[in-house]
Amino acid sequence: MTEEVPLAIPRNPAQIPASQFRLSRNLKVRGDAIYIIFGGIIGAVFLFFALMDASVILAVAVSWIPLAASVWFYFRFVREKPRYYFDYWLNSLFGTALRLDTRKTIRLKARVK
Repeated sequence: MTEEVPLAIPRNPAQIPASQFRLSRNLKVRGDAIYIIFGGIIGAVFLFFALMDASVILAVAVSWIPLAASVWFYFRFVREKPRYYFDYWLNSLFGTALRLDTRKTIRLKARVK
């Protein structure tokens, strides 16, 4: 008698994100969330140059706000959250979807006399 060897099926490898950016040793930003952080950096640089003529101290004091806002947004609504979580959170604030229901909208008809 010959012994049958069971077939070994390997597991599927984990999906590789489209892009990955390492902010620090333990913090990685994956996927399209890089653009949120990058937008904050661009906003901080733009605000710095816009306020540079008024005051250097004011420019340095205020220019970090867009970057801090983008990092806050990333940690609050993107990191370790399911897809479209921000849209779900916004809809929960108002209790209904933010889309207009075409059945309930007021239809204006031109009256011809």
